[in-house]
Amino acid sequence: MLFRLGILFLLVPFSAYAQAGLAGHWEGTLPVPSGPSQLVLDIDKNARSEWIASLSLPQAQVSGLRVTNLRLEWPELRFESPEVPNQPAFALTWKAGKFTGSVSVKGYSIPFEMTRTGDAKVELPPSNPAVPKELEGDWEGAFALPGGGTRPIAVHFKNQLDQTVAATLDSPSQGIRNLWLSIVELKGDAIYFALRGPGNTTNGSYKGAWNRSASELTGEWSQKQKPPSAPLPLVLKKKQS
Repeated sequence: MLFRLGILFLLVPFSAYAQAGLAGHWEGTLPVPSGPSQLVLDIDKNARSEWIASLSLPQAQVSGLRVTNLRLEWPELRFESPEVPNQPAFALTWKAGKFTGSVSVKGYSIPFEMTRTGDAKVELPPSNPAVPKELEGDWEGAFALPGGGTRPIAVHFKNQLDQTVAATLDSPSQGIRNLWLSIVELKGDAIYFALRGPGNTTNGSYKGAWNRSASELTGEWSQKQKPPSAPLPLVLKKKQS
């Protein structure tokens, strides 16, 4: 019995020490068709001893990407990043000073490992306040393409328990879903939302007005591209449940 208790007391402090060692600046390289892509995870504890994290893509000059569903069940670490293209899901295990595991992207599992290279520099993205109940839900529309045809667009607003809103955008004809809207601003009936792009710039944005009585958003979509193009009119109507 004394031997077993001794083992238990040894394991508890070791586990606590190892988990504390998870805090840091972790780097890994993900093999993708366009070439190796570097990913950086910063993970630490906040003042309430809760784990927090952010992700960066150095090659795209994007930092402070949102990390969601962060779960640490020693020695496993799982998290997702909705702002990274294709919304990868990470399943990693801490072993011998490294995180080793896989990244799931569109149903494919890719081997992946991360090595600690320094102290944590968590860069939490700003949160967007919850929106009125009338705005919460699914909004659908389409804009006319310059060369002819239309492109359907869907925008989803969902309030969270922490009084923030999670907002995403779909472009079904392009096979794109759940693009995270990093900015959502509502001032009176004026609405603005945007996607984050390389260098923490705005990659695409919508500026319009909310017609509450008609459950309609009327505005323009602007896309960052070369050569620059004029904003495209876009009307979004709330989908009735």
